[in-house]
Amino acid sequence: MTTNVSECFNGVLKGARSLPITAMVKYTWFKLNSYFDDRRNKSIAQLNSRQKWTKYALDIFMRNKAKAEHHRVTRLSAQQQSYQVDTPHNPGICIRYRHDAEQYIDPCYSVDALFRSYAPIFPALKDRLSWSDPEETRRVLPNPRLIRAKGRPVSTRIRNEMDEGGNRPRTTPWKEGGRKVQCGLCDQEGHNRRTCPKRNEVPTSGGVAD
Repeated sequence: MTTNVSECFNGVLKGARSLPITAMVKYTWFKLNSYFDDRRNKSIAQLNSRQKWTKYALDIFMRNKAKAEHHRVTRLSAQQQSYQVDTPHNPGICIRYRHDAEQYIDPCYSVDALFRSYAPIFPALKDRLSWSDPEETRRVLPNPRLIRAKGRPVSTRIRNEMDEGGNRPRTTPWKEGGRKVQCGLCDQEGHNRRTCPKRNEVPTSGGVAD
């Protein structure tokens, strides 16, 4: 089971797989920039509409408020040996005692905090002609042993530390790093019954070998 952050990165950067390094960096930069622009514009629209809390926090607050209207509070006093069941809560009890229920919402869920989170603007990438020349120039030759094989590359999920099995032995031969195939005749690993070198020596029909 992977963490939410790992699943998020796997989903967002799925389109950047099997790309050259320059194209991968460019894709990631524009993807993150568009993500910030979209959230920034939404927070500005919420500020202009005089909205104090984000939709996520407001939905949870209203759902809990509707649920609290049907709560029954049980009070038990060990000192006075009293036991009492109150009537259902009145929705206006906070107004009666001049309590603002929104004061218990964490400020991080406010629209102002949302805007400040996505307020930073990414500087635009300069044109390649305006790049400064490096002090040291070297010609880097590609490694011929790392040339990609023919055919379409196989795309798999990005592995992380959550996928490491540690010292726990794997019991399936179909996963990476799993147990080798075990022969059903000689109980040796590395081959099966069809390729067993002792196939002709071990009887398979219940008879006795010579």
